[in-house]
Amino acid sequence: MARAEAEVTGREGLDRRSQASLLRAAGCPAVPADAFRLLRALTDAGLFKTGAVLVGTHAFMALGNQLGVVWPGRAATTQDVDVAHGRSVELAVPGESMSVPDVLEGLQLGYQPIPRLDPEQPSTSFMFRNRQLRLDLLTPPHGKRTAPIDIPALGAPAQVMRYLDFLLEAPQPAILVGASVLRVAVPEPARYAIHKLLISGDRPATESAKARKDLQQAGQLLRILLEDRPGDVAQPWHAARERGKNWARRLERGRRALQDDVRTGCATWGSAGPAADAVARGGRNQPRPRGPHPRRANRSRRIRSACSRPSGVSWTDLALLFGSVM
Repeated sequence: MARAEAEVTGREGLDRRSQASLLRAAGCPAVPADAFRLLRALTDAGLFKTGAVLVGTHAFMALGNQLGVVWPGRAATTQDVDVAHGRSVELAVPGESMSVPDVLEGLQLGYQPIPRLDPEQPSTSFMFRNRQLRLDLLTPPHGKRTAPIDIPALGAPAQVMRYLDFLLEAPQPAILVGASVLRVAVPEPARYAIHKLLISGDRPATESAKARKDLQQAGQLLRILLEDRPGDVAQPWHAARERGKNWARRLERGRRALQDDVRTGCATWGSAGPAADAVARGGRNQPRPRGPHPRRANRSRRIRSACSRPSGVSWTDLALLFGSVM
């Protein structure tokens, strides 16, 4: 029986490696080797069965695979792996748990907890000797507490992050491509983009590069959604605004920082509108001309030039692939 199970596992692994090779050849981006090794070890240990969700840039990569686009520039480049765990357990298997420290120890990459400024607080981030690889564990706020919170399902504490409950509300399956094809859980695309708009304004001056990357990822994702799936954005956008004046103000601030075409497209969902846009551009408050937006006809061309679609691969093709991976 054990031999038969090993043979089946071997065939499945070969299939996934073959699928990964085909996808890479078609232009699907690959996760850096060290990050993929870490994600594969965590996944094999049952990370996503506990209800954990991949967030950050690797989730952005997976969303690109889901939508069938290749993100331009460095928006999808990182060696940081961000994992969140919260109250949303739609994809969790009851009773599942794992130990993140045990998985890191088993990798034999010389992992080290990153000390916090307060020595009495436990580490929620890990680095690896002689590598740029890093793992961060995150969780939504529980009341007013800002100190790390122990997550029994992960066997480790996680750092509190604002707005994360909104991001994790409706996780969904996706894939990442590396040495093989890996099944992960990620946020909804629109919620990911909105969350990036919200947190971009929370970054301190020392993290200005991260704030720019937040806006870059949000803008690129919203461009695709506005073109292909605008209905997916309206509901979570309204849901974020309904969280209160502070949320609405931060969302509007993030929207104003987007490029003109995306900012205008998002104005449909209850922003301050053309007046705010004129102020954001430093221009006078002039009424919007009637008729179709002058950029609308060229929007598709700009989107396609900014985010290329791999030849022969679309998000529909990848959805079919999900059936053999998930």
